[in-house]
Amino acid sequence: MAKTTSWREARKRLDIDEQEVARERLRLRLAILREILGKSQVELAELLGTTQPNVSQLERSPDLQLSSIAKYVHALGGQLQVNAVVGDNTYRLIDDVDENVPSNH
Repeated sequence: MAKTTSWREARKRLDIDEQEVARERLRLRLAILREILGKSQVELAELLGTTQPNVSQLERSPDLQLSSIAKYVHALGGQLQVNAVVGDNTYRLIDDVDENVPSNH
């Protein structure tokens, strides 16, 4: 019987940058969230008081800041919460990252 290798081990052998994978996952999740909520980049840009190219750039940014993510989520009508997971325990670090978003939404 063939020995199986965990995905984590396979990724280590492929020399994949785990931090970059995590950043890409976040960028994709933001765009997917926007689409699930039925907003185009143009509509989100209007809510943020910016332009569509800026929203596109944010969704492709190599280094998203927590404040940028919060503005994005708030413009979609949500709130951003930050948790730390240690072992089996989850600790809420921030209930909502309060960012000023234009009130035209």
